[in-house]
Amino acid sequence: MKKLFLIISIVIIGASCQEIPEVQKPESFIEQPVMEEILYESILINAAQGYNIAKLKLIGLKPDTYVYDKFDIDSATYAQNVAYYTTDIDAYREMNAKVLDRIKAQLAVDDSIETAERKLKDSLRTARAKELQKEKQSERTIEGNSGLPTRTVTDSFARRYRKQN
Repeated sequence: MKKLFLIISIVIIGASCQEIPEVQKPESFIEQPVMEEILYESILINAAQGYNIAKLKLIGLKPDTYVYDKFDIDSATYAQNVAYYTTDIDAYREMNAKVLDRIKAQLAVDDSIETAERKLKDSLRTARAKELQKEKQSERTIEGNSGLPTRTVTDSFARRYRKQN
């Protein structure tokens, strides 16, 4: 029984071993800096597509073909080049790390711009609120000049206290 199991295991292992053909450099090879740019653009367009595809269609942008049209390539060329670059895992990982760093840098810039715009909007809102408050105070002063003294809550408490003592 053990011999039969060993023979069947060896046959299965031998049959499952196959030679994987090496991926050849594509005829229309895309250099690494251009490929990084393509990956960056495709990440951005996928993010935009996930965020608001209706807006993309409204401005006439076709997310499916945007990268191909921009870099004047077709999907087969793109697929062949991605397959070629993935054979060298370290180089592909480095290329993706550069793209990710670029996206993080762009995100930091966008966040800082958004923060500055929000601060400006808040400061304008605060300035407008101060203006309105000054206007109300000036209206009160104009109304308060009618000759009648203005009373506060503390005045009535002070009078009550004086009457009791």
